[in-house]
Amino acid sequence: MVKIFVYKDIYTPIYVMKNFLVSGFKRYYAETPTANKCIRYLNEKYPYIMPRIDHIAYRQIGNVKPLQKLLFHSNYRLMDKIDLPTENPDFPKTAFWYKHPTFPRVFLSSVKIDNLPKDLQDRINNNEKNLDLYHEINKYDQYLAWTYFWKDDINHIAIDLSTHPEEFSKIIEEMENHLDLKINIPKSGDKFSISFDGHLIQCSTTSDYIDNLPKSYIEFVHREILPNNKDKIFPSSVDRKDGFDAINANNIFQSTTTNI
Repeated sequence: MVKIFVYKDIYTPIYVMKNFLVSGFKRYYAETPTANKCIRYLNEKYPYIMPRIDHIAYRQIGNVKPLQKLLFHSNYRLMDKIDLPTENPDFPKTAFWYKHPTFPRVFLSSVKIDNLPKDLQDRINNNEKNLDLYHEINKYDQYLAWTYFWKDDINHIAIDLSTHPEEFSKIIEEMENHLDLKINIPKSGDKFSISFDGHLIQCSTTSDYIDNLPKSYIEFVHREILPNNKDKIFPSSVDRKDGFDAINANNIFQSTTTNI
């Protein structure tokens, strides 16, 4: 399991954030065996490099303010808002990402449901949770169906492989073959999503399943050293690409597409 280092003062908002993250991680690792075996593989192959969390991703329906409030109180800063492309324009999606001096980045996305039939909106807002409603919503939008059913659970974590000694694609393909991973192949047809500026590469597994529904998955990230920093003898994480790419994010979202 990937470890994060946190403050110990039990009376601060940082402690509340720590408990929120720890609780989410316990559930995530209990229900995402693919993540466990990938991290175990990386630990065994690269014992001198501790896998580091690049970001934690959550999804919301409509209102992101409750989770955003917790983030702000815990000293997270909003870095950017990203309007995401969508296969179905009836369900526009927006992402926000936040940065903290200690904790991993948080990638928080949301979907609007104004164009969903009123009866389905009411059932979602009444916190009704059942499989029939999931499948009904899934006919409209798979992202929305996942978010309706799993709500505040972690959608995925992303592991930063930027400082590993081999090329990102080689690490992924060797791990894929060794572990027989089911890698997400988005409709673009390429498992590797590359940002518009070429400095961010991402890929992900398909979701593990809980009760025959797609749940959480694991993502992998490579952040290039930015051109202006390539002459540095000992570049650090601050010298690498920061932030996210809208097209990449949309490709990663397809990891929760129902495949059975």
